[in-house]
Amino acid sequence: MKKNGATIVDIARVAGVSVSTVSRVTHNFPKIAESTRRRVMQAIEELSYKPESRNFSRSARYGKNSIKYGKIAFFVPDRFKIAARTSLTEALINGVAAALPDNNVEMLFCMLEPDGGLPRVISDGNVDGIICKNYPRNAEIAAALKGIPHVWCLSMPVSSEPEDQVCADCRMLAEQTLDYFLESGITTINYFSSSTEEYSQMERMSNIELLSKERGVKIRPAAIGDVKSLEASPNGKIGIFCESADYLLTSLYVNLLHEGADVKNVCKLLSVNISGDQIDAIDPALDRIDLRPEQIGRAAVELLLWRLEHPDEPGRRILIAPQIVRGNKQNTSGK
Repeated sequence: MKKNGATIVDIARVAGVSVSTVSRVTHNFPKIAESTRRRVMQAIEELSYKPESRNFSRSARYGKNSIKYGKIAFFVPDRFKIAARTSLTEALINGVAAALPDNNVEMLFCMLEPDGGLPRVISDGNVDGIICKNYPRNAEIAAALKGIPHVWCLSMPVSSEPEDQVCADCRMLAEQTLDYFLESGITTINYFSSSTEEYSQMERMSNIELLSKERGVKIRPAAIGDVKSLEASPNGKIGIFCESADYLLTSLYVNLLHEGADVKNVCKLLSVNISGDQIDAIDPALDRIDLRPEQIGRAAVELLLWRLEHPDEPGRRILIAPQIVRGNKQNTSGK
């Protein structure tokens, strides 16, 4: 293992933790288990890892005046701190963290203050830019970020002004979703969502509903606790689309089994917002849509660094193509 030029990604791999955990430890975040902190510090010592100082020479690709602090904030504007613990957020962070070292920039992980205000490191102006997971529901927070270079991830800003954004291609996701069900003759899709106010989920769902009218597919909202009312298509198969948000799919799957649903042959279940490892722990035969969050994170870094060099250019939007990942049908749970 190299000891010169070690990055935060190297530290995370040696310590067996995520890059966001390494960032929390190096910046003295509270509520870090002592055993975890010791593993991270041991990895830092082993690899002779030294965070970049604020005064350094930039890559020739970017101007010398574009970076002042050498720090970019990954900001999760969720006052309930639920989004910060999801696999989607961790994958985004991994993508961001993997792209930063080559550009001599470090990442700070931050969330809203207890009173719902901006993190102090952002409000004090001690970062060069911000990569923001999702558009904040608080209009004051969104307005406060206007004066700082930033990139939105996953959801389209509710604004008439174009802003820099990297997200999954929701039109393509809608096409993939409907093709997935129609290839099994399913024309009614029971839709489960963890939130009716999350902008990224709202945008995905609006695209699916719009395209479903063209394809002759019925979209039917459903509740996790009421799987008895699932509606089948004329061919007898039940189509289920689940915006899983990690925990939702587990509850749905358990409820389906409890009601005796044939999740192997009759139900066609497609989820989004969940990692491959997590879905394999539930049932490796299940299929999912991969939003490719690590690619989104890497693209967000490139866009933000470009923005620092071109502050007067119009806002840009980068769409990342999602992809359906089929489960291992030979390795089912047997349920």
